[in-house]
Amino acid sequence: MMSQAKQGYMIFLWSHAMYSDEAHAKITKYCNFSAPTMSDECEEAGDEAGSEVGNIDIYNIYAPICLDSGKDKPVHILDSVEVFDPCASSYVDTYLNAKEVQKALHAKPTKWSACSGVLSWQDSPSTV
Repeated sequence: MMSQAKQGYMIFLWSHAMYSDEAHAKITKYCNFSAPTMSDECEEAGDEAGSEVGNIDIYNIYAPICLDSGKDKPVHILDSVEVFDPCASSYVDTYLNAKEVQKALHAKPTKWSACSGVLSWQDSPSTV
């Protein structure tokens, strides 16, 4: 189901020049964000826009992305606080999964990952 949140996200990306006016015109023409399902034309328009946008951090569209597939890299201290490390979250995963860290935090030994879906927040509004 398309939603107002998805519509807002697509408008946000378009208004920040993340995909073309042509792709946006197709989304505007073919996508009914209130409909329970997407039409084939809408899905194709969304795919086109998605391929133009590429691989981005949806929470910070201008930030570099982490291309490092090695999640087991050792945690290291950055040389400068001004340096943004797009792989920082993978370092956090490695750190929080270390047995000695979980023991020090008195946490039940488990495989930790951000946004794992283990906790389910039920009172979140559908739009903000």
